[in-house]
Amino acid sequence: MQAEPIARVPFRWDDLALFLAVARTRSLADAAAALGVDTATVSRRLAGLERALGAALVRRGVGGPRLTPAGAAVQARAEEVERAVRAVARWSADDAQPSGPLRVTAPEELVNLALAPALPRFRARHPGIKLELIGAAANLDLAGGAADVALRMARPRGATLRARAVARIPYAAYCTDGYRRDHRGPHAYLALDGAMARTPEARWTTRALAGRPPELRATSLTALAAAAAAGLGVAILPTPLAALHGALRRLAPAAPPIGERTLYAVVPAALRRDPRVRAALAWFDDALAPLRAAADR
Repeated sequence: MQAEPIARVPFRWDDLALFLAVARTRSLADAAAALGVDTATVSRRLAGLERALGAALVRRGVGGPRLTPAGAAVQARAEEVERAVRAVARWSADDAQPSGPLRVTAPEELVNLALAPALPRFRARHPGIKLELIGAAANLDLAGGAADVALRMARPRGATLRARAVARIPYAAYCTDGYRRDHRGPHAYLALDGAMARTPEARWTTRALAGRPPELRATSLTALAAAAAAGLGVAILPTPLAALHGALRRLAPAAPPIGERTLYAVVPAALRRDPRVRAALAWFDDALAPLRAAADR
């Protein structure tokens, strides 16, 4: 059976995307900005598409381009092409299921807060991936193969790793109503220790202590939050973690957050196109959605 020849058309496929941008924004300048080109390029390529199709697609005027009847018909067809292109782009995730081992590392608090609750969805979506979750305060050596992908609270340096911001996490001071009612004098702050003593939240606590010793030291934010929820004192915590403890209230409810940290998804440059890693990055977006919502409250 003879193969059907590849369709040849008198225009570039991406000219349809350009036309869709014009049709949706009703502005050559806005379409150019969305596509990362200049207005002259949009105008020239749009005119070329009209010549190739033998029909005017837009009416140009003071109010910006407006679709002609032919333009409206082409927009509907172009959107069908757009949907088909997106379906092809999703093919690797939908039809060629990634498989094999995948080691994901993140701070223990993030594993408990976001990743572990979202594990069933990941397993249902990618049954062939054998996931290993590593909760660790220290940064594992991704470039050396200690893990395949990570969530980190700081952007890594160097050319061997790639990172993108996935969430912004505000921090505030929290205590219980009982502590606020009964405590007198300077606030009793709870401080981080060990590897966590070098973090920004530890420095914020040191500044709040103003030279006084802390009421308690702990090596994790989870322990610090639990101690604050038990009424031992004031802890500077990420708002999504504090939200898990119904007894905790902001020390100063009307005050802005004490600080904010950015959460990054980090992968070795050599693995950034690996289907397993791409699956993990998509899972991060899903798993972190409740955390982002809690941070906005």
